[in-house]
Amino acid sequence: MSYLEVNFFFLLPVAAIGVLWRYLLTQEANAVPYGSSRFDFPEYFTWRRLPIVLLLVLTAIFDNVMIGVGLVGYDPDTLLGVYIGIAPIEDFAYSIAALILLPATWYLLRRRRNSGLETYA
Repeated sequence: MSYLEVNFFFLLPVAAIGVLWRYLLTQEANAVPYGSSRFDFPEYFTWRRLPIVLLLVLTAIFDNVMIGVGLVGYDPDTLLGVYIGIAPIEDFAYSIAALILLPATWYLLRRRRNSGLETYA
């Protein structure tokens, strides 16, 4: 089994959670009058992208260091063949999963806590 196949099965549930999260964010943004939601301000989207760039750049740096010193190795036959430095592109799937799962989990848990359901749990 190739790393791309492993990533596919790993990222499939992450994508489902991401779609649910995006749907709920859109519902929340449409439920309040314009100007009273954080989604109405362009700065929100600009600053939200900074951690994405930072995490992917740091992943590229540290993956290349770990592979370069021999801490991690990959079988070339199971790789796609696309590299960033010496790090295979498949290695970035875990960073992408973290970028989706961490904020989505925070958002979904916040919604449950604020909904009053915690009294029944």
